Amino acid sequence: ETPPAPIRGPNVRSDNCVEHEEGGDDNEAAPMSLADLMPKLDISPQLKSDLIKELGDKNWKIRGESLQKIQEIISQAKFIQPSLGDLPSALKGRLADSNKNLVVTSLNIIG
Repeated sequence: ETPPAPIRGPNVRSDNCVEHEEGGDDNEAAPMSLADLMPKLDISPQLKSDLIKELGDKNWKIRGESLQKIQEIISQAKFIQPSLGDLPSALKGRLADSNKNLVVTSLNIIG
């Protein structure tokens, strides 16, 4: 009985020479990560311009509510596509907010 083909590590030919990645068999599939298998949702339609404008409002309560809405949108989506529109630049502005609770919420959203 022959052992199963290895799925990790360097490719070894029958004459015990180690092959490099480009010299492998054409039939072998490249290893996929778990993140590649998960479907990614596009949340950009939910990130309306009004929500982004609320992040820059004078009133800290409105800024906090908009951060909570964004946090809820992201937590519901789990895996998101990188197309976020103006959200990253708006969140960058919240990192220098005078209200430290909003800074913490912004950092939690960023990850």
